Amino acid sequence: MKKLLVLLILIVSVMAAPAVVFARGMMGGNETVVSKNNGHTAEGEAEGKAFWESLQAKELICENLSDEDFHALGMYFMGLMTGDSHEAMDTMMTQMMGEEAQDQMHITIGKRMSGCESNAAIPQNMMGGGMMGMMNMMTGGGGKSMMGFGGYQGMMSAFGLFSSLFGLVVLIDLILLGIWLWKQIQKK
Repeated sequence: MKKLLVLLILIVSVMAAPAVVFARGMMGGNETVVSKNNGHTAEGEAEGKAFWESLQAKELICENLSDEDFHALGMYFMGLMTGDSHEAMDTMMTQMMGEEAQDQMHITIGKRMSGCESNAAIPQNMMGGGMMGMMNMMTGGGGKSMMGFGGYQGMMSAFGLFSSLFGLVVLIDLILLGIWLWKQIQKK
């Protein structure tokens, strides 16, 4: 009986253990992004925070903000969304698209997320490849964004209810199997 119980615990623990995943980097590459922390990102985030607080306090109005101000706001919002990885993400975007496009992305994020221009156009050089998906993910345009807003629930959303019910059926089957095994042991 103890052997069967140990075997059952072992099977359940193996099934519950996380799987090993081998994933590739973004854009199909295996490059490592190395960011140099020169303080530029922290300064931009602090400047953006000051603009945001002034906007919230109605000390500033959207019409008086320049693209440089929106750039700082965008850096602030991106820092909120990405945390400590903001510097590395900036480096990766600069490598992929160039510094001008990276600046345009910050400006667009600043305009959209501040509410000043919620339909600000995404720069054309970000429309292809992986940046469109990254931009949509950060600003909430499409799927589930980093900030928790968005529409659909991911790639398998059509099967959400089905997969939940299937998981429930599997769980019930495992419980019934355990009960049946327990009764078989008690008979012997």
